This record gives sequence, structure tokens and C-alpha cells, in this order.
Amino acid sequence: MEADPLFEPDPASPDIYIPSLYTRGPWDPGLLHGGPVGALFAERLQDASGDAYQPARLTVELMRPVPLLPMRMRVNDLRVGRRLRVVEALLEADGKGVARATLLSVRPLPLDASGLNPPLRPPPGGPRREGVESVSLDGGTGFVGGSMDFRREPDHELGRGVAWLRLHRQVLPGRDPSPLARAAAAADVGNAVSARRDPGLPRISFVNADLSLSLSRLPEGEWIRLEAEGRWEATGIGWVTAEMADERGSVGRVSNALVLAPDTR
Repeated sequence: MEADPLFEPDPASPDIYIPSLYTRGPWDPGLLHGGPVGALFAERLQDASGDAYQPARLTVELMRPVPLLPMRMRVNDLRVGRRLRVVEALLEADGKGVARATLLSVRPLPLDASGLNPPLRPPPGGPRREGVESVSLDGGTGFVGGSMDFRREPDHELGRGVAWLRLHRQVLPGRDPSPLARAAAAADVGNAVSARRDPGLPRISFVNADLSLSLSRLPEGEWIRLEAEGRWEATGIGWVTAEMADERGSVGRVSNALVLAPDTR
């Protein structure tokens, strides 16, 4: 783990979080990448849900651009049941809600699943495969590169791509990222994995408006693989879906809604 975490709690008010420079996204140096926001929600909502439940779905709505400013998070239960627990959180900056999230968790119930699924298939290649391209933005001073390793497979087609991702910075001080936080951080990167990279195409910005992550099991190890595809329409709206895997095989699915606009940078 790198020395500086993504967020520092304010000592005077533990529900206020101060983002580091390594949370910044690619579109504006004063705004956060969605990955750190999702990872922060993941850690806080898991803490609120407790160890008796396993995360099954995390949904994050990025309602406004998330600024590089101290922010307050408010967390509360929506439902606590025998098998299901639903916890929500609101992230506020300057008194305005900028993002909200819901974590649905399920109390595990051991059962005989023999024959119910095909065997796990390790994905081909791997993060250390020869020819995998390491991607870094802003000289490694933002989230991609500065906090997350992004290694893109060389084979891709229009609107499709594969990448391996590794969060190498703590989300909160004094604790390694949880598997859900690693998954949430990666879940916001499918738009970049499937992005149109041909220099002859129009320059388009592709900002995630949300992320929805469903997991049948928590990812194991540091590396997470996304196999993503998406579509960009003339309406200025797009979508991305991705299969998420670890080095053993599939763990879940991700979907994102995209807000598209001409990239005037």
C-alpha cells in the first residue's frame, strides 16, 4: 500500500472526509474520479451493515461533480431483515448532496450448490502478461496511476476492451482496502476500458453518472479484471456493462450510465 490514503477523516468530526490529490479524475483536476467515491461508500456501508451479512449489490449515483473538498457522509439503515439488510448513505459537499449509495447485503446460508454452475474458469492471460499496456493519467498524480494500476490487454475492438486493475492505496487510514472497496474502485473504470481510442474519431468525454455492482462472491487477491463493452449514442447518452473477475474467475457484473459531451480540453 502507498503511504497516503485516498481519504482522511477529519479528527474533529469523523463523518467528514478529506480527499487526497490521488482521488482526482481525468476530466477536471478539482473533481474526484468515481472510483474513490465508490470505494469510500463501500467501506462505510460495509461497516454499517456488519459482518453477519455479505455484500451483494452496491449502487452509487453520482448526482453532481464531486469536488476535491472536505465532504460529510450520512449513513442510515433502510431495512434490517433475517436474510437482507439495506443501508444507504449520502455524501455532501458545501451542504449539497453530490453522491448517494445503497448497499444490499445478504446473510449467507450454506447450501449444496454442486452442479448448479459451470466450474470457474481462470481468465486468459493475466495482469503480468507480456504486451499488457500500463495506463497512467496526469503523470500518475491522480487516481489512475497514482492510486490504481490500470493494465489494458492489447486485443480490443470498437466499444470493447479488457483490463486488469489493482488498487494500491488505502481508502481510509490504517486499513487495507476491503474486497468490496477494490471492486467498487474498479467498477467505475469500465468506461475507460471500453473507450473509443482511434485518433480519427471525434473527441468525446464519457463521464459515469452511476455505477451498479452485483457480486455473487467477493473478489480474491489484489487484481480485478474487467471485460467491458459499451455504446455511445447521438443523444449524448451511453452505457457500459462489464464482467468482473479475479484470477480464479467471474465474481459479478457492473453497469454504468454515461453522460457524453464533446471533449473541449
